[in-house]
Amino acid sequence: MLKKFIFFGVSCLLSLSLSLPVFAQSVSEDIESAITQDLKKSEKQISKIQSNSMNPSIEGSYPVYFLSVNSDTYTPDLDNYLNFDGYLFEVADDGGSNLGLAFTDESVNYSEIVQMSTDTNFSSQMAKAKTLVEYSENSKLIYDMAYRVVALVTPEEDSVKVVMLRDSALNSLNQYEVYDFEDFINKIKTAQEKRIQEASQLDTNEPTSGGGAGITSDDPSSGNTLIFLISTFAVIVAGTVSFIFIRTRKKTFLVD
Repeated sequence: MLKKFIFFGVSCLLSLSLSLPVFAQSVSEDIESAITQDLKKSEKQISKIQSNSMNPSIEGSYPVYFLSVNSDTYTPDLDNYLNFDGYLFEVADDGGSNLGLAFTDESVNYSEIVQMSTDTNFSSQMAKAKTLVEYSENSKLIYDMAYRVVALVTPEEDSVKVVMLRDSALNSLNQYEVYDFEDFINKIKTAQEKRIQEASQLDTNEPTSGGGAGITSDDPSSGNTLIFLISTFAVIVAGTVSFIFIRTRKKTFLVD
């Protein structure tokens, strides 16, 4: 009876681990193989952006996360702030030249490229960042263009460290500077609150220019919507990386 119970428990654990592959800090061979095949299909589109692209292949891959900074009170649990977003692949040609990045996510079951970027600086920046913290299989990569943050988060013995791969002027975060995770989150929250405060200073009840009637509303959500739109616009304008979207087939090519 005891042996059956132990066998059942082990089976459950194995089943659970196999059913949650997206949380692993490495990319499975099946996913890499699928993306490699999709790169071959996309070679013509890639060559329109990168003229030297010949036989593109994957040079490295990472799970990627986006930020969620909504809680008023800081907690040390990374899961409260980092959300799994798919996988990032470093792409190079047959001569070893860096072509940029490819991304896949759950919307295509991690089997196709959903987005490509000519971010050719990532590989060298990631290599440098790894030397500044105790990089391990528990490290997590943030690649979040909404917050304009590309950073490596690494749990260490007594704390969690964050090293920025590039400047984020929007959040007063500097390239290759190492932050405690709490300080990192607080800087982002402070910048976010500042943008909302600046937007809220716009009085939507004031008459519009030219003497026309002002726009008023009893719906409290209307003011919040305006603040959200203005804040979002500020995030986009203040970002240090500009993207031109070129849509081909189902893929989006991001040109830095």
